[in-house]
Amino acid sequence: MNADIILDGSANSSASADAILLAPIARLLLTPSEAAAALRISPRLLWSKTKLGEIPCIKIGKCVRYDPQALAEMIANMKSTR
Repeated sequence: MNADIILDGSANSSASADAILLAPIARLLLTPSEAAAALRISPRLLWSKTKLGEIPCIKIGKCVRYDPQALAEMIANMKSTR
């Protein structure tokens, strides 16, 4: 499904508000289960490494989330130190 929106601003535009497809909201952060799946590790190992400070996380209230870009940078740093 293509979610691009093109509005020409003319009064003759036949697109109604109901027919406009909105683009999905980009996911800025990953849940712990999503981060574990993305890293191909168990959720338990993710929690252990997070508590040790080896995997960067963001705390929002009681929720823990993971920035995909920070995870990618972590992996790049691990590769460069080999």
